[in-house]
Amino acid sequence: MRATKTLMLVMLASLGCAGCNPSSFNSILDKAPVASFTPPGSSTGSLFVLPLPLPSEAGTTSAARMLVARNNSSYVGVADFDMNGKVTLTEASAAEANIGGSVYSAAMRADGTIIVGTPQVGTTDPRGGRVSTLSLTGTPVGGYTYAVQRGIEGGAGLPHLGISVAAGNVTGIASGNFVVVGDNTVQVLGADPRTAIATPSGCAAVQLGSTTGDLYAFRPIAVGDLLAGGLDEVVLGGQGKVTFVQYDPASTTNPLPCPTKSITLGSVASLAVDYFNNDLIPDLAVGAPPDKVYVFFGPLDGVTTPSVTITNSTATGFGQRIASYRVPGQAWAQLMVADPAGAAGGRSGAGRVMLFDVSGTVAGLTDANALATLFDSNQDAEPGLFGANLGAVMFNTQLCAPAAAIQLVPWATNNTDVLTFFNYPGASFDPRCFALKP
Repeated sequence: MRATKTLMLVMLASLGCAGCNPSSFNSILDKAPVASFTPPGSSTGSLFVLPLPLPSEAGTTSAARMLVARNNSSYVGVADFDMNGKVTLTEASAAEANIGGSVYSAAMRADGTIIVGTPQVGTTDPRGGRVSTLSLTGTPVGGYTYAVQRGIEGGAGLPHLGISVAAGNVTGIASGNFVVVGDNTVQVLGADPRTAIATPSGCAAVQLGSTTGDLYAFRPIAVGDLLAGGLDEVVLGGQGKVTFVQYDPASTTNPLPCPTKSITLGSVASLAVDYFNNDLIPDLAVGAPPDKVYVFFGPLDGVTTPSVTITNSTATGFGQRIASYRVPGQAWAQLMVADPAGAAGGRSGAGRVMLFDVSGTVAGLTDANALATLFDSNQDAEPGLFGANLGAVMFNTQLCAPAAAIQLVPWATNNTDVLTFFNYPGASFDPRCFALKP
């Protein structure tokens, strides 16, 4: 059985009210549809979001799609956003979502396969964790059925497997790879995502246990072609440094040898790989709270110092989460940076998300150089939580106007169960079709 329900989104401001924002950031308008994803009868928990591919089935009325989960239960659902700011939430039943524990991470390969990480699975202390494959099948009456296949598991010697996952082309296989991280292991999965095909063995450099006192704190991971060799590297953040794990297809003994390259930064909380300058070579961004983000322009062979440093005016968690934001048709990406405890809208600790363009930049930047500052103008974000999960989702504006282009819309989680889209000065689209009407 599945549960499908429709939630009306709360409209925070009308199109003609750009000057009505009461906050000190008066050039920014939070025009966001907001929905609560709290499932009936459950306690609230940290909302996790994975944007899914643009809906493409015949006759769809969905303009955008996301997988939503939370890290205090095995709750999983798919949110379909229509062109008028309404979301239909299809929740997995308890039987369908038999993942075994709370979802802390998720990733999608280029072939559409999804895995989810559940690091609290197990009975040992610490718990070993597990990753599982999640399949979604559309139904004739709308909504989805869910199927879960259990994958690799950790154990007493491999704790918290699935605390973070990522996808990329690490080994060169056609399907691409998943990369699964625990406290002391990196597993590269093959075409069958239930099988690990490579792992560095006994490497002190991949010890990623949390240094925050939270056993289930996020372990930073990214995948991208940052070094010579032609395949993607696994980039790990932990113990105050960034470490590069590189697959060696010529090796007959250990194709994923212990890392030989790392960059010491003192603090690493989040990673992002994309083309951040205009040379079509992948670059690496590193969130280093409480007040810095570093950007390293690739290739990174021999590189030890950042090309660009973005500094926040206050030490409030700037860089706790970062994400790339590449508008369709643009050769380079902008950088989204969360400052979850920063002041915004006249509220101390309200949090803000800033958008930066570092293409061609050779000098340092500050938060004053942000292209846009996004925040929660209707004040439903809980202190210190805004932007704990952030990113961008493709939105099909062709449902509004047939000749319109596909748009990329930024979003951030406001608190434990609220998701917000944003429009801002210079943005090409507000994710509500009626905003395009005269």
